[in-house]
Amino acid sequence: MKNANAILQILDQMNDALLETVTRIDLDSVLGPDSRQLQQTALSAGSAADRTLMHQLERATVGDPVGIALAVGAALSLRRERAANKPARLVLSGPDTGEGGPARDTSAVIAQLIDGAEQECLLLTYVFSNADIPLDLVISAARRSVKITCIFDLAPLNTNDVATNLALSELATLGADILCWDKPGGIQASMHAKGVVADRKHCLITSANLTGRALTQNVELGILVNDPALGEEIVQHFERLKDGGWLREFGG
Repeated sequence: MKNANAILQILDQMNDALLETVTRIDLDSVLGPDSRQLQQTALSAGSAADRTLMHQLERATVGDPVGIALAVGAALSLRRERAANKPARLVLSGPDTGEGGPARDTSAVIAQLIDGAEQECLLLTYVFSNADIPLDLVISAARRSVKITCIFDLAPLNTNDVATNLALSELATLGADILCWDKPGGIQASMHAKGVVADRKHCLITSANLTGRALTQNVELGILVNDPALGEEIVQHFERLKDGGWLREFGG
């Protein structure tokens, strides 16, 4: 195969979004004798730098079907390798931009963290209402002996929200810690942290409350970090808040 090293070097300079574009190239179309797909992709690339790289890839693979196939396969492998090595991943909720970028859906990440927890799971939110988070997954995790800790602000809780209150009561009977911030000492402050920590190592830190609106309608931004030291630090911080009387048992 000609230009194999050149193809790989070009791909290595591409950002994740451009690599995603390469992986979507239709090989059946590109390998046809009259195909212009690579050239069209190069012209439609977002920035001048992206267009330059796509033109370089086009020149390196012209008349070389095996080279084009290598470029598509190598782009996919490179994206996966980068994702595996990233210490943090972007997590978003909001409108689907259709760009195929590196972000992951907030609700899917939260569900995966809860469902994948083996020993314990900490859930943090300001608003906790209408059973909008996957409470069935939380209850299921508690039933398989995962230690669940839910911490939220008492002020916005809807006392008429029967579904959430029943779920919280069931979690309490399963041994979960249901804790709330109730402005101890009359201070004007809120429990405004939002996130999920599974097994003290998988940490989602996000702007999203654990409600359906936040996860499906709002534009929210967060990061997913797999870091045992960070997970331990977060969990211990809220344990100290509990020990210091800043948090109390819900209903207690």
